[in-house]
Amino acid sequence: MASRSLRVAFRSDETLPRHSATADDLQVHDIDVAPGTEDVPQLLENPHVDFPGRWVLAGEADGMPVYVRDRALADTNDTVAL
Repeated sequence: MASRSLRVAFRSDETLPRHSATADDLQVHDIDVAPGTEDVPQLLENPHVDFPGRWVLAGEADGMPVYVRDRALADTNDTVAL
């Protein structure tokens, strides 16, 4: 099945508040999503070669969905208070 393209922005600066972003903080790329995927996916896994890992939808800027890297998963099953 063919994929479709979606233009999104990635914000990789972890020091900024989650929902704030300026054009200088964003890197815009077209990514492929499967047909039938909701209009704006809430979660992306390895969406682009330059942005491996899990990315979550954090808002919108200039009409584009903005994604930030999700918190790294722990390497243990131990209970951790967050």
